Amino acid sequence: MRFVTILAFISSSLYYNSPGLVITKQIITMTKTLFKTLIFLVFASFSLKAQVKIQGQIIDSATKAAIPFATIGVTNRVIGTVADSAGRFQLSISTDSIGPNNAVIVSCVGYSSVELNPQRLKDGQQIIALSPANTYLNQAIVKPLRFKVKTFGRTGSSAFMSTKMISEHNHTSDELGKEIGTVIDIDKNCRLTAFNMHVIFNHFDNVKFRLNIYSLKNGLPDTLIIKDNILLDVGHVRQKWINVDLTKYQIYLEGYKEVAVAVQWLKSTTGSDPQKSFNIAAVPAIGHHILFRDKSQSTWLKVGGNLSMNFTADVYKD
Repeated sequence: MRFVTILAFISSSLYYNSPGLVITKQIITMTKTLFKTLIFLVFASFSLKAQVKIQGQIIDSATKAAIPFATIGVTNRVIGTVADSAGRFQLSISTDSIGPNNAVIVSCVGYSSVELNPQRLKDGQQIIALSPANTYLNQAIVKPLRFKVKTFGRTGSSAFMSTKMISEHNHTSDELGKEIGTVIDIDKNCRLTAFNMHVIFNHFDNVKFRLNIYSLKNGLPDTLIIKDNILLDVGHVRQKWINVDLTKYQIYLEGYKEVAVAVQWLKSTTGSDPQKSFNIAAVPAIGHHILFRDKSQSTWLKVGGNLSMNFTADVYKD
């Protein structure tokens, strides 16, 4: 901006010339044209330097197959997106808004994440390969026949507060990667058989989510503890429980007293409904928290409240 100020001063000095200095109209016109051109070049240079548009496809390193709905995010920044069903993505990153301590993380459930240096990113197509992760949590385990079916989490459907996942008041052009969830206390030896979530309303024709289950650190989600990409679709509904069968995923949780569960926004389809809103039932509650973050690598935040999410589980006796 200092450079622009100097240019403005020079232009002004030439136009309002001192006594004895004769400047023709042609010279003044040329000077003004030159000034405008320099201003354009300066701002164009800033714009080109500040924006890097990366795009490409995310694939499995072993099979070379596309990885659908992988996430791309900048650590501790509200910057990111989600690849489509064919693994394709595009993301514009303002390089002057991130520092040397930030990284671009490409990740998907069941794969080891890849870290990219944002300072070395270049415009154009890129192929990013993720390697399958070595996760043993969901391996089939022979369990004793004695078990009891229990439900963990909130089973009520009343709503006295807005979860603000998506509303017409805060709707933006890109919700991809946004997550909302809660902490659920569980028994230490159980197999999750179903996930249930009560939706107050969904004005989209369809929203595709990914179900994420995390361990906890300092009361916030820490590490994913499942290896399968569990997807769920929510249609244009009102006041409805959404149920996801988890039996085929063989999710055994041993030694956990609590976990964080969240749904992550992957894709949405709009229809004739002019509103763009999605709301999960929640109530104010002491000792309970609603967890949320706007992008896959942004900071987790929490507010007081109890979200209508729960697990059905087989609890095994020792």
